[in-house]
Amino acid sequence: RHYKACLNLFALNPSKDAREFCDLVNFVAQVCGCYDEYSTEFHIEVTKLLEEHYAVLEPALCRSLVQSLILLRNRGQVSPIQVLPLFFRLFRCNSKPLRQLLHRHI
Repeated sequence: RHYKACLNLFALNPSKDAREFCDLVNFVAQVCGCYDEYSTEFHIEVTKLLEEHYAVLEPALCRSLVQSLILLRNRGQVSPIQVLPLFFRLFRCNSKPLRQLLHRHI
């Protein structure tokens, strides 16, 4: 529930400092393998957040969200078809470290 509350608050103002939200997303991505019923919902929420707000998100948060999706992908919880189109769209970001991460993963 804490993750959902933070997600809703963050969706209202995605340009604010989100260090706590970033840590929470990383934690949920790590434990998602233990709770399969939540992994699908989690990756959809992260994908939607990136698709809608990637231009205004802090580069560190954007990178953290992408790393969470990569972790889920590497564990086989998300198919490449679900994340690769988003990753290609994210090449438009101004963050060079994010583009390098995407290039290494793709």
